[in-house]
Amino acid sequence: MVWTEKSLAWFDRAAARTSFYQQIVQQCSGLLAPETRVFDLGCGAGFLSMALAPAVQRVAAVDINPRAIAFLREKCQEKNLSNVTCQVADWHRWEPEQPADVVFLCYCDGLFSQMEKLRTLVKKYLVVVLPVIKNNFHLEEFYPLPTQHPNRETIPRVKAFLEKEQISFQIMPLSCEFGQPFSSIGEYEEFLHFYYRIPRTSIPPAYTAQYLHPSNGGYYLSNFKESGILIMKSDDLHKGTWVG
Repeated sequence: MVWTEKSLAWFDRAAARTSFYQQIVQQCSGLLAPETRVFDLGCGAGFLSMALAPAVQRVAAVDINPRAIAFLREKCQEKNLSNVTCQVADWHRWEPEQPADVVFLCYCDGLFSQMEKLRTLVKKYLVVVLPVIKNNFHLEEFYPLPTQHPNRETIPRVKAFLEKEQISFQIMPLSCEFGQPFSSIGEYEEFLHFYYRIPRTSIPPAYTAQYLHPSNGGYYLSNFKESGILIMKSDDLHKGTWVG
């Protein structure tokens, strides 16, 4: 994710319209308790961290991007969330004083390349949230996008990896709307150019007609996100044959 002042503002508005993060917390409620300590690795703007905060003792939100962490700090102050620690760090090299009860990786690669590191960070459970398929707001249905990050982790790829390495896991589906509000058509066009480099004149009219809808005096680009939640016990991570 590219974090700029503009992209953070877009993401903030999108997060306000989705139940995605709340659903993660609900589906993982059996792992969480008032005394639970959590790491949210590669937390980005920190919306999962903020959703987790009321359910646990402490959340350490870690991301390498200072702008994203500054945004999260400000949000936590606005919401009076005093139990979220915001840390600018590359979690691959981050050395906390002790592991967390539950570690979350939400739409953040690292399971394939950082298994040994994750084993040192997880005390009880590792929770990995990933897309079933990479979905770019359904643009591929109308516009030939260049292939980006072909090795990006997805639920099918990670599931096959865990089965091959004989690491036990539980999997739960997570599907919900996670679209993007806009104040104007111009902002919609700016968004598509910012993320996908689509010139304004090249946006397929059929795409706009199907997925962009009037909403609350502006517009809403619908996007149904199909994801999965993988849960692994710490003991099972250590039983796996993967050594990196």
